[in-house]
Amino acid sequence: MFKVKSSNYRYSCFLKAISFCARVSTNSRLLLNELFTITPFFQFPSENGKKVSVEYVALKRKRGYILLRDERPIYETPYRSELLLFLLDCFLDDFIKSIDGYLLIHAAVLVKNGRAIVLPAKSRSGKSTLSIALIKRGFRYLSDEVAAINLKTLRVRGFPRSIAIRKKTLSLFPSLEPEINYRFFSFPGAKGTVELHFGIPSRRKTASVTRSFPVSSIIFPVYTPNGTTSIDELGKAQAVFNVMRCSFNQRKLKDMVFKTAVNLVRQTDCYILRTKELSKACEIISNLI
Repeated sequence: MFKVKSSNYRYSCFLKAISFCARVSTNSRLLLNELFTITPFFQFPSENGKKVSVEYVALKRKRGYILLRDERPIYETPYRSELLLFLLDCFLDDFIKSIDGYLLIHAAVLVKNGRAIVLPAKSRSGKSTLSIALIKRGFRYLSDEVAAINLKTLRVRGFPRSIAIRKKTLSLFPSLEPEINYRFFSFPGAKGTVELHFGIPSRRKTASVTRSFPVSSIIFPVYTPNGTTSIDELGKAQAVFNVMRCSFNQRKLKDMVFKTAVNLVRQTDCYILRTKELSKACEIISNLI
């Protein structure tokens, strides 16, 4: 079996999200620099006494790169960027599996005036586009992927990974800067060149990753290119169902998912937002908080 010890490698850092802490070690300074660029809000100089939940080792070899998780090889590729992106996906998956005490919802989270709006939605619903537009309108970024709802307090914390941006979304914004820094990755794939675009919100446009925030509104976005832009109140029962449907850790929490969703929805205004015109959708959301 191929085994290594992360302490043998010169370059390393710690990535921390809530109570989940991972150590990343590598023999490639360039790979570590790219990791720093795309994960600025997960980095800590040490685990600060916290237990390391998982150890990743990313190795540059003669014919490419290999990624190990707790000393076991899990991925190999000729391309540094591809390995880096796979590592970030592993970090998210391990976070979801390991974190306790939170209902994890597939959602974007934005903060303004000390209160959070949660945008639960599946992929291609427009939540990333909305997130970018709201950041440029004065909201602070907390997450584009996971809303972590504390089971006891019902306050939200985020998982502030970089925002994955589609080409169509890029065309809506003449410039992402200065609020959001742009990063581009490409590598050959089975069906041609894979191109991935990321937006990294600036520090002054990012809410504190160590704080929790009260949830003022839950807004379920729906992209309606052939409809109109409008918002309607959502019934509590439907809102509970939608929250549960978007949860990542329903199997792990079991009955606590329903209980937490009910308690959260009971104290929160819930809406469905149909979006055709992005500027109008942002204006509607801004008026809610």
